[in-house]
Amino acid sequence: MNKTSLFHLSVFTLFGFSLIAYILLFFNQQVDFWELLSLQNLHFKAVSIGLGIGILAAVLGLLLMKILPEGNLSNMMDSMMRKLDPKWQHIFFYSFCAGVGEEILFRGAIQSYIHLWPTAIIFVLIHGYLSLKDKTMFIYGVFLIFISGSFGYLFKFLGIYAAISAHFIYDVLMFAYMKKK
Repeated sequence: MNKTSLFHLSVFTLFGFSLIAYILLFFNQQVDFWELLSLQNLHFKAVSIGLGIGILAAVLGLLLMKILPEGNLSNMMDSMMRKLDPKWQHIFFYSFCAGVGEEILFRGAIQSYIHLWPTAIIFVLIHGYLSLKDKTMFIYGVFLIFISGSFGYLFKFLGIYAAISAHFIYDVLMFAYMKKK
């Protein structure tokens, strides 16, 4: 993946995933898309807790990556960072698009249909981390299911903006670590 394709994927994640969520929620009697994103639901406490959970998740993820044996996970991340060599504005852009688009679709829409844990598992499966061929990748994937589940609980108890802020800061910190590495 190069910078141009990641830019296009990020824009699609932000707008395309939000559109898919809108369509899914159009048929849902329990969740209204516009109520989900209402700025009345944007609370400092929820965002702060989301940022804290996201930071904790990133620290745990980085610790796990340090103790896991070398494998496809580290090779994949190293290769991606060499190809992209992202600047800070790119890291914030990619993280913003993923945090907003993925949380609106997965937590805001899909979770209302299939519940929290199946949504977390599907989220990680789609990202390709549950490889049975690579033990390191699989262990990290199981870890990500719990992280994704924690974002689901943030959404359930504190709203979409808590989940978005957790996802955003998690991605920023993981990118920052990979950039520094």
